[in-house]
Amino acid sequence: MPSASRNSDEPRAYSRAIPLLLERLRRGGADIGALRRRLGLGTADLDDPDTSITASQYIGLWAEAARLDPAVALHIGEDYRRGDMHVVGHAAARSATLAEALACWSRYAHLLCEIDEITLEPQGSRTRLSYRSTHPAYDNPWLAEHYLAAAWRTAQTGTGRALHLAGLCFRHPRPDYAACYRELFGLDAGFDAPVNAVIFHSADLALPMRGADPYLQRFLLAEVEARDARSARHTSFERRVVEAVLRGFDQGAAPEADAVAAALGVTGSTLKRQLRQGGQGWRNLVETLRRDLAETYLRQGLSATQIAYMLGFSEPAAFQHAFQRWFGISVGGYRRALAGAGLRETAAGDSQDDPLRPA
Repeated sequence: MPSASRNSDEPRAYSRAIPLLLERLRRGGADIGALRRRLGLGTADLDDPDTSITASQYIGLWAEAARLDPAVALHIGEDYRRGDMHVVGHAAARSATLAEALACWSRYAHLLCEIDEITLEPQGSRTRLSYRSTHPAYDNPWLAEHYLAAAWRTAQTGTGRALHLAGLCFRHPRPDYAACYRELFGLDAGFDAPVNAVIFHSADLALPMRGADPYLQRFLLAEVEARDARSARHTSFERRVVEAVLRGFDQGAAPEADAVAAALGVTGSTLKRQLRQGGQGWRNLVETLRRDLAETYLRQGLSATQIAYMLGFSEPAAFQHAFQRWFGISVGGYRRALAGAGLRETAAGDSQDDPLRPA
């Protein structure tokens, strides 16, 4: 999982899944005090609906919960109590139709977790709702599973109808708990797909929401939009640097400070000085991104050789040594640990007709 950076510029999560994950860990016998220390959560009141944690800490909670239940992201929706939703969820639930509810949710998804992007795309008789992380260093299967499961539960409970999906697919490899998808969604999922998506029958999106309340929704949306306006002000220099470094890695190059600085219109010394003023060093930033991407790529099933060259290492052996230093375990050992957690990188067979086929 990405390291739990303490820098205030790291993307943050505000999801109501946070206390539910902690409760599942308590029930499973986890040492919550030790977990808080390991993830840097301190004594924050995570039951407070306005409390936020970093994206790294949020994903860390999912990873810990997945050790107890690999399919936790599909199951955690069972733990939500009536009214136990983020303000975005409350606003969506008061929409007139399912289409409006999903559109509200997709528009403001980043207010639940700043790395989230949900897209609603009509495709004739089908409509695709897809999820992706806007930051590749935080890519993981749990958030995709959690949000797509939440969208499906919203559709069924919100309309009060027994709906049927047109398709379902995920970017990650087929896990050992693949049967859980049929139990929840009513059909088999496709894996190793280009996107994470649930595909609705477009006609179903015209169904009315049972909790429709335009008067109450107006007040809820005012609060949502106020939060959205505040979040838009938090664009930082460090985030611009991170994006430039990630673009370099996308091209298989180890980013140089002067090249990144030139892309941002500043000198190399200015770049390093502004990073230091924010409590971050250039070398540490690049090393952290390298480490996080390495873990993400391993989860996606890439080979050590592929990862080495994608992250700008001179040779695979150099990557192997760096990985051992970062995680205290070999690449092979890490793969075996993933398999034991139910995230084995196996090739997925076709479990349904192409779920991405436009109508």
